[in-house]
Parts: sequence; structure tokens; C-alpha cells
Amino acid sequence: MARKEDLRFIRTNKKLYETFFELIKTQKMEELSITDICDAAGINRATFYKHFNDKKAFIMYCVAQKLRNLRIESRKTDAPFYSKMSECTLREIFAFIRYIRDVNADNLDPNGNSIRLICDSLMNFYFYEFVAYYEKGNYEDEYLDVRMRSAQTAGALLNMALYAMLNGEEAMTEEACQQVIKARLK
Repeated sequence: MARKEDLRFIRTNKKLYETFFELIKTQKMEELSITDICDAAGINRATFYKHFNDKKAFIMYCVAQKLRNLRIESRKTDAPFYSKMSECTLREIFAFIRYIRDVNADNLDPNGNSIRLICDSLMNFYFYEFVAYYEKGNYEDEYLDVRMRSAQTAGALLNMALYAMLNGEEAMTEEACQQVIKARLK
């Protein structure tokens, strides 16, 4: 298997990632096949499977990479930095969902498989972020273990953001974040 530091490995992942977000502009995620992605990227299917076990693992990678890119972009702007992780997470989820909606609103059909793939990917990404955060001792609740607390926090934030977005909220203002966090996470 290729090493992650290998430039060819990095270039292939980048090409697949870029191709994925180009393709979902015109197609639903569940309609994309690995063959479609590989053909559009000009990459062999065998190479794809050297990088990813399956389509779900690939989509989870793409979502995580997009979240990292959104995080980097938000820090380049004049937007204030929010020190509370839950606020940052809520804003990032909102930014990601807005991005997907703007790219292809069909991917946000509450009854479709795409929304499940997106939710699973977001949950996976933030679960591991919160595990790392809580393992550093950044929580007071001694009765919940780190993984349970991480799953609870990530799930609550994801549900709040999706509910707000599907009900027409266009942005998570600082005041809205504070109200949501006070109401749900305390």
C-alpha cells in the first residue's frame, strides 16, 4: 500500500477529492459509482482501492478534507475566532451543509441516502475530534467516558445544525450559537 507521505499518493487523493466535488454538482452522491469517479479523475479503479476500501470510506475522506479546507479558509478571513469547540463545530457543520446545498441541493433531501452519507461522514469526523479534545481533559462530566461524551456532543451539534438548516436558517450567528449551546449542551 502506498505511504501517505508519498507525493503520488497525495496527488491521487487530491485528484479524486476534486473530481468528487465536481461530479456532485450534477449528480447525487448515491448515484455516483467508483467507476464514474475514477473515469472522471483519469485514475484506475485498482489505484482507487489502494487508497480507499470502498465508496463510503472515500466520501468520509472527502467530507473530512472539505471540513479541513473550510476551517483553513475561515481562519484566513477577518471572521472572529471562536474559542469554544462546540461553537466552532456548529459553524463548520453549517458552512459545510451550506456548501453542499449550494453545490447540489438534491444531496440534502432528508429522505435520500446522500444526507445519510453526509451525516455519517460529519459524525465520524467530529467524533474523533471530540475524542481528542476530551482526552486532553477538557470536560467536567466524570460519569461519562470520553467516547460516549464525544459521540453525544458530535451528534447533538450535527442534529442541531441539520435541523436549523432544513428549517430555513441561513447562518449561525454568534447569538444563535450561544442559545443553541446553552439549551442543548448544558
